[in-house]
Amino acid sequence: TCSAMEHTLKCNVLKCRKELGDQALVTTCSHIFCIECSNNHGLTGPVQERRGTCPACRSQLINPDDAVVTHLNLTEDYKTTILSGLSPNIIMECAGRALSFWAYQTTQEM
Repeated sequence: TCSAMEHTLKCNVLKCRKELGDQALVTTCSHIFCIECSNNHGLTGPVQERRGTCPACRSQLINPDDAVVTHLNLTEDYKTTILSGLSPNIIMECAGRALSFWAYQTTQEM
């Protein structure tokens, strides 16, 4: 059994399930995909060319921020600056949402 800190997220496309490395696409419906599946399902590229449907749950991903490519291995400098300048309320809201995402993903693995 892995502890939560050692857990590696996997692509949420059931036919893929690849462990995610440096980059992934995350959605506002709490799903995460490898870059290859993101490209294959039309979730990346120019906004006007994207297909706005989550491959995992079929939620509509209409807004540009509904599906975003993110780096999973952050540098210490990036961690230092990413939330700097934001109010404590926004920082806590972001942290809370990120923890909810992590909890959802890890419970799906069980």
